[in-house]
Amino acid sequence: MARTRELKANARGTDTLATSVAATAPTGTIAELTRRRAYEIYEERIAQALAGDAEGDWLKAEAELGNTLPRS
Repeated sequence: MARTRELKANARGTDTLATSVAATAPTGTIAELTRRRAYEIYEERIAQALAGDAEGDWLKAEAELGNTLPRS
């Protein structure tokens, strides 16, 4: 149960990968859209009992949205 909450938190943008971008992003920005899509991917993955992690969900969301952000 704790792992599920952790994954939900990570998919919502609280992990280190997403925090640097999504925490300061105004609603409607590319980062916000990516965060929302990553969470949808997370929910779909959990419902189907598939393996994965928040970073993978985020990267898949970026690829789907066509906005791979540069890494620093």
